[in-house]
Amino acid sequence: MKRNILKTALCVLASVSAIFSNSIAFADNNAEKTDTPVNTVYEDIKSDKVETEFSNENNNIQEGIESNQKNDTTEKQLKQESSEKKEDMPQVDKPKLETVNNYFIGTFRLYDEQTGKIYDFQANKAFTYDYKQKFPPLKVDEWSFDVFTAQIEDYFTNKHLKEILYPQKIGNTNKYKIITKKLGEKKIDKAKFKNELMDKIRIADYTPLKVPFINNEQIDSNILKNEVVLFSSYTTKYNAYDTGRTSNIVLAGEEINGTKLAPNEQFKYNTRIAPIYPHLRTAKVILNNKFVEGTGGGLCQVSTTLFNATLESGLQIDHRRCHTLPVHYVPRGRDAMVSDYNDFVFRNNFPHDIYITYQRTANDEITFNIYGNREDKKNIKIWTSGGGLSYVLYRAIEGSTVEEKFYSNYQTPSN
Repeated sequence: MKRNILKTALCVLASVSAIFSNSIAFADNNAEKTDTPVNTVYEDIKSDKVETEFSNENNNIQEGIESNQKNDTTEKQLKQESSEKKEDMPQVDKPKLETVNNYFIGTFRLYDEQTGKIYDFQANKAFTYDYKQKFPPLKVDEWSFDVFTAQIEDYFTNKHLKEILYPQKIGNTNKYKIITKKLGEKKIDKAKFKNELMDKIRIADYTPLKVPFINNEQIDSNILKNEVVLFSSYTTKYNAYDTGRTSNIVLAGEEINGTKLAPNEQFKYNTRIAPIYPHLRTAKVILNNKFVEGTGGGLCQVSTTLFNATLESGLQIDHRRCHTLPVHYVPRGRDAMVSDYNDFVFRNNFPHDIYITYQRTANDEITFNIYGNREDKKNIKIWTSGGGLSYVLYRAIEGSTVEEKFYSNYQTPSN
């Protein structure tokens, strides 16, 4: 019985062994057919997945880099296009500015509607800020402003001008000066011009500025109404080294300068220069046929110069006398002596006012000019005859049939 049980166990054990032997053989057969173990294949599959994921990350990064590069390129293209657009835009001229501490003084464009001309004025040449102060005030150099204003006036003025003369009253006096005026000349209202420029500078307003010219038409109509012309001019030379005589000549000339005579008004030389008598100095005079020192030497040269100017103007001579001795500053027969007992007198015989001016030059000369209305100007002929100590001065006035005669009889100097 025991033997049967043992025999049965051995058989079972042999069967199990055969089964396991066949299984192992099957596994070996697979091993022969496959180069890679099963677990290695599994690891390869897992490795492919990781590699794929890593590759995807690399692709994403690469795409990001390429995207950034594309963005950079796009941005550069946009900047370039923007720059090209700016270059294509029309360029606007900007005013020339000078900046110091954020204060601007630049170039202003001035224009005149009448002429259509423009002028670029560099305002910094006449205006400036006082930078020494905490809040710099705007200042103007008056001398420079006047210079540049004159240049601007000259630029806008019509070059084809007509010059005329007109009398202008001197202050509150009864004297006049003769002004030379050019018709069509541009004159700026300086006060208005300066204020407008300063206002523009303070707010940096560089828009064109219309030049504030004075209304020339009103001025010209007033001037034309009072226009005068030169009737005559006469000059004599004096010795400037004789200081006393020179002083007397200057005093008398300046006292007469600017005289206006109305129609039929008379001019009396001694009366006219009476205000200077207290200031006369000692110089050579003629007394008893001799040249001696006396008060008022030189006054006769002034009266003589004025006599010749009136003579050549056509004014009426009411009284004139020659010296007792010939004088050196005019030809014989053309002098007019004045003294305590003798005067030189003439009259305005014209329908309009006449004006008398005096001037002294650096060449030691004095000149009298006589001006009047153009309608009153006459052609005058003057000549002298005689010789030795006796002469006759003749004057013929246009439109008159009378020849005027002025006699001169001199004496021989006493020893």
